[in-house]
Amino acid sequence: MKKYNRQSRLILILLACFFVLVTASRETSAITVQTGSFKLDVQGKKTWTVKFGLGDGNSLSRVGYPKDSYSLAQTLKVNMTGQLGEYFSLSADLDDTKPGYLQKFELKMDTENWDGRLGDFGTGKDNFTVYNKKLLGLELTGKLRGSELNAVAGRLQGISETKVFYGNTGESEVEYSLYRDEAKLKEASYTSNIRGLQYYELAIEYVEGFTDPELEFETAEALWNFLSEWDFDYLKEEVEAEPAAELSFGQFDVISGNVDYLLMLEGWQSLIRKRIKDYISSYNEDLPEEEKKEYPFNSGTDYENKFLRELKSFIRLSLGESKLDLGEYRQNRFYYLGRTGVKREEFQLEVRRNGGWENVRDISGYSFDLYPEKGVISLDFPGDFFTDLQKRRIRASFQYEISGKMYSLGLSVAPNSEKVYLNGTLLERNTDYSIDYETGSLLIFKDISADDKIKVDFEHRVDEE
Repeated sequence: MKKYNRQSRLILILLACFFVLVTASRETSAITVQTGSFKLDVQGKKTWTVKFGLGDGNSLSRVGYPKDSYSLAQTLKVNMTGQLGEYFSLSADLDDTKPGYLQKFELKMDTENWDGRLGDFGTGKDNFTVYNKKLLGLELTGKLRGSELNAVAGRLQGISETKVFYGNTGESEVEYSLYRDEAKLKEASYTSNIRGLQYYELAIEYVEGFTDPELEFETAEALWNFLSEWDFDYLKEEVEAEPAAELSFGQFDVISGNVDYLLMLEGWQSLIRKRIKDYISSYNEDLPEEEKKEYPFNSGTDYENKFLRELKSFIRLSLGESKLDLGEYRQNRFYYLGRTGVKREEFQLEVRRNGGWENVRDISGYSFDLYPEKGVISLDFPGDFFTDLQKRRIRASFQYEISGKMYSLGLSVAPNSEKVYLNGTLLERNTDYSIDYETGSLLIFKDISADDKIKVDFEHRVDEE
């Protein structure tokens, strides 16, 4: 009887809300198009999901539908190969669920006198200075009036980088600035920004395992009202069930001394974004695919920033009984080198104030401390250095220890752009080494001694960070 009453009550609620739901999807697995002049094989999947809800917002949100409006979600995964006439061939691998730099497109031309290709390709030829660049453009090779001609026109996909490792020792240079490049269109990423890491001075002594920081939501009516305003009211039960979550070690560190300092290796915006995504994943756990929720913002947009800033006022950093306001951090002191095991004797720190680079050790009133095992530097600079950050730069050069045969190139390496040399000999991918382009992790299969030199030329997609 109780089961019957619950079912009846649910049906009445749905009817009272005038529930209107529409969901549509279509998939295509394989198509071959062929005429007398061309053949094109297409394999992949295209999906559309349309949702529309009319009625009570709370009831609609619990089953994944918007109130008094519709939502449309699309995905496209396509692999195309084909022959276009006698002279042209096409190859493409597109997936809109992956970042742009992992998409592939190439149109090739092969005639008696001229060869060409259009799309994205590497300039891997001896007559190119920046041979490890990838281009988005056009290349033509052929003969003109008895002479060979090679012409390339296009846009470079990123910037070239070179990293050198000596056995289990790596070399690195990190520059901190306000913007990513001279165009000054986008601020530098959190860990390479001249503003430095966000940090908090602790009123208690940090004890690992007992006062590890937690990101804690204040479960009050004001928070539920805020989430409802942004159409996140369906997350109330998830937040109530687990209002606090410990930060992982890669998200923070602690510098101990007369006073302990909590260093955030990840900015507060990223921490909140990940927590909301975790709540959404928890909410989606037992739901069918068509009812699952998605994070509705594009990262870094003004709209998302407004949401995160307002949500920040409902969140605290908890270390045992101590509570920290998430927004009351300081900067301009601690900087993350991105490597641990830094060798103190090889470390060099320079600044650029108004002209060229100057060694910090040669400037009166400027000093720093190095924490080699944590990969962190602490600056003690005059306050006026930080008054005009657009003109300032900080640069750290150092060596660091490597464990195992895994070498880090940094995130977002352009596919097929790398050339790996061991003592001057070019290595072969998948035979001598493997590489994960998204994480920039390079694994060498050969035995490496302390005297071996590993040089890696590659293209780093900084715009994908």
